[in-house]
Amino acid sequence: MLKNRLGNILFLVLLCFGCQYNATITEDQITVDDQIFTLSTNTYEGTTIGKVELKSAIPVNFFLVKNANSFAFAIDSITGELFFNDAEILNKVSQDRIELILLTSCKGNYIEYGVQSNIYIDVFREPKIECWDSRENHSEVSVALVNSFMPSVNYENPECIKATAWTYNLQNLVTRTFFKFDLQSVPQDINIIDAKLYLYSPSENNINNSHSTLSGPNSFYIRRITSDWQSTDITWNNQPEYTIEGESLNPSSTDDKQNYEIDITYIIKDIVEKKIVNYGFLIMLKQESFYRQICFASNSYHNQLLRPILRIRYQLQNI
Repeated sequence: MLKNRLGNILFLVLLCFGCQYNATITEDQITVDDQIFTLSTNTYEGTTIGKVELKSAIPVNFFLVKNANSFAFAIDSITGELFFNDAEILNKVSQDRIELILLTSCKGNYIEYGVQSNIYIDVFREPKIECWDSRENHSEVSVALVNSFMPSVNYENPECIKATAWTYNLQNLVTRTFFKFDLQSVPQDINIIDAKLYLYSPSENNINNSHSTLSGPNSFYIRRITSDWQSTDITWNNQPEYTIEGESLNPSSTDDKQNYEIDITYIIKDIVEKKIVNYGFLIMLKQESFYRQICFASNSYHNQLLRPILRIRYQLQNI
């Protein structure tokens, strides 16, 4: 009789031990609600989408159950941070809500047991980012230089775009350059993300066609012109008006052959989005005091690769 009782007790002990080993009891401590995140189709790969919220205080690990869409994402098994992983997979998905299955386990990397919940990712399909390039679109550029030493002389299509404060024969000389890109081929009804002007230093070793900070910084402005002008007849005496609104102030050069990438987003937004008449841009020194100069290759420069470029990144509206 005693032997039978001991056998029964041993059986109960083994049964209880087996239940504790079974993950169903342990995993019941984990509580994970369904998670909802938002993802833009213009999001870069590797971007954190969000983090899984866990009600339980116990240490757990997170896994994504494999399906057709799960490979577009990755989850940090320790922190629960969800990452965007593969844009190509996302581009093939047509639905606006993606469903993933989340497995949460307190068994470490042993993923056969766990609590399942859903992750829903609402996809916000932003319009595709497009780029307009003045060189690729064969945009014509009008350029004219004016100077105070010869105030009634027109300098159409100079080889270099200059803003200068110098002397000539002991007389003061200030130069400014007016230039305009033809923007008629830029699409209508767009939202501009940014606009960059690329200006390149002339290639030859000519001191007259280099930047100079001989007497101080050669910081310079790019400003929007507000009245009409013609490259064939503009002079110092009849230069058009300009505005300081949305101007771009650019730092002094640190090298006499320095190239510049200039942000003129505000100016282009005014012209394209607000449909303000395009009269082009003015380049002039911040301090027109001697001796300093900024100099770039113009649209008629002999090396075509160094001619100025305007690039506009945009999205179409109502897509």
